[in-house]
Amino acid sequence: MLRPSSSAPALLALLLVLATAPLAAESVTRLRDDFTTEARSLDLKIEQYFDARERENDALAELAQFSRQLDDTLADTHSGRTELINLDAQVTVARERACGRTEETAERRRDMFESMQRLAGMARELERLGISLSGESSGVSGSWQVQAQPNDVWGILDLRNEGSLVIGSYSLSNGAEGSTKGTFAGGRLELEMVDSQRGVVGVIRGELDPDSGDIHGTWEARDLAAGRPTAGEWTARRVALGE
Repeated sequence: MLRPSSSAPALLALLLVLATAPLAAESVTRLRDDFTTEARSLDLKIEQYFDARERENDALAELAQFSRQLDDTLADTHSGRTELINLDAQVTVARERACGRTEETAERRRDMFESMQRLAGMARELERLGISLSGESSGVSGSWQVQAQPNDVWGILDLRNEGSLVIGSYSLSNGAEGSTKGTFAGGRLELEMVDSQRGVVGVIRGELDPDSGDIHGTWEARDLAAGRPTAGEWTARRVALGE
């Protein structure tokens, strides 16, 4: 009777690896393609969100204007009933328009954050498979996924540096967005955060880790509203597509 060779298990294992290797490579390629598609989709969603915010602000300003006119007319004892009715109708229409714009903005914000979550999940999966997304970059230019503690805020930070000068923009999970300006020199980053509505709201500082490519640092807020942390730590991981 023939006996199976003692090397048979090893041979079977080798054949299994050879058979699954193309499938694994195909899965990684598909995942990288999905990552690229989602990253481009996120760029579009961020643009759509800012457009929606602008339309919302315009609608709210219109509502405030008509509301003031109605208040002034009510305070005028010489105002006629027809004028008041017309102004009240304008306020009602403006309020409905503002509500619609606010709902649109909220929907765009949800789309943006869901895209960020999908992108982060795919990035973690690619890293688990040993696929680097850091790529080549100059200084801190590029998109970064940020996480701030202790308030557990996350979002996207887009930066561009020319020499030591750094400018950019940010969009966070708490609804805040705006621009940044600062410096990057000697591996150290310092940025002033300028909210689109409130102006300068704080500063972040960090150091670029040459090994991991991540940024670790601290943040300080100038918004001293009660119940909000005014300082903490933050980390950032670059979002960049491989070749």
